[in-house]
Amino acid sequence: MVALTAFHGKSSSLAGLKSLIQQASGKARKGRAWRDACREFGILGVVVGQEVELGEKHGWHYHQHLAIVVDGPTEAEFEASGYDDAHLEKMIQDRAFAAGRWLEDAYVAHIHKAGCVASRRNSCKTHVAHDAEKAAGYTAKGSMAWSVDEDGDEEKSDMLTPWHIALKAADGDQTAPRTKYMRAKWSEYQEAMPGTRSCVVSASLAKKLGIGPDNEGDADGGNVEPEPQEQQHHERGQIVGTIEAAVWSRWMNYHLASTFLRRVEWGGVAGFADAVRETEADSDVIAAKRNDEASAALKGRLRTEADEAMRRMIEQDKREKAERQEDAARYERAITQSGYRWNIRNGDVASVRLIAGERLRKHANAMGQRSLMKPVLDDLANTYGVRLPETDALSAAGAATDFMQEFEQMFEGRWLSEAEMAAMEKAAA
Repeated sequence: MVALTAFHGKSSSLAGLKSLIQQASGKARKGRAWRDACREFGILGVVVGQEVELGEKHGWHYHQHLAIVVDGPTEAEFEASGYDDAHLEKMIQDRAFAAGRWLEDAYVAHIHKAGCVASRRNSCKTHVAHDAEKAAGYTAKGSMAWSVDEDGDEEKSDMLTPWHIALKAADGDQTAPRTKYMRAKWSEYQEAMPGTRSCVVSASLAKKLGIGPDNEGDADGGNVEPEPQEQQHHERGQIVGTIEAAVWSRWMNYHLASTFLRRVEWGGVAGFADAVRETEADSDVIAAKRNDEASAALKGRLRTEADEAMRRMIEQDKREKAERQEDAARYERAITQSGYRWNIRNGDVASVRLIAGERLRKHANAMGQRSLMKPVLDDLANTYGVRLPETDALSAAGAATDFMQEFEQMFEGRWLSEAEMAAMEKAAA
């Protein structure tokens, strides 16, 4: 199992990141070098999926999941292991791991050729699946699933799935900056991802499994276009139905996925419901033998879990909205409780210094800031009878805390003394 991504930041576009990773992944699995690697490591083919998340700090996180399927033990490995099962299993695992690391190196090299940044440590991850069910779940989870690591199914609290983005874009004050940001990200996702398929099976692996190919000839070194052709984009009218990820994962584990696809191909749009019902019936027979829950129970549990997840997200959004409202209320209370010094006595140097500092900060990023200082100091001298030295004005402009600058942006022209600002900070804490 190999996960591939590349260096990205908050300004990285989803379409650009997706294209970069797809191109590098496809080129790594094409040509003589790939064919030689397949022979060396006994690679039968690959299954390719993709996942998209949005990080609060680093923006879009697009990554590919590749299940690299390797063949069983060779005669040489049988002999080298002394026909010891544990030793033989370890040799196959080492070979599978080496296949993943080979692909990592090839992928990183193509990322660098594209002029971008990737490394084994930060952009790639390989682990060997010791359990067929876990391997099937990892491969089938797709771009809309909750993110999982190799040892569990914990949701990443600092990453947003497309479901999170859609919810945050639709809920709350539509004029709020955060809601506008989420709407923009959802729009970007809609542009980049519709029609992108997961669980794309390479032609060589499909042939060995006796199922139809997924037109991923580049995975076997064929003369086809690289990765973008691997991700087929369909018109919306061609979509005949949907299957829950967990249900599809079960069918994969029960070896019923190809049976279902054949039924859909035979029955088309009109027969989709029948294909689902018949495959669920087959699944229930296998589930009963394995003491697994029936399809109806599985779907019921999935609906309950989805409703609970949605409830938690709505409650979280409500809490965040209430916290924002409380923050604003604290500011208002602090303003009311602290008061302002509107009347300045002539000769009050400390107050005039505060006013000068605020006025100069408004021009902190302006060209020729020094030339703006004289008119400010002249105006203060005419108004309050205090002529400040330029050094005092510059010192006052640089003495503002982050809190004071934030307050000035919210309430332009309303300045406070140092004592009143201290009271404000305490009230807002």
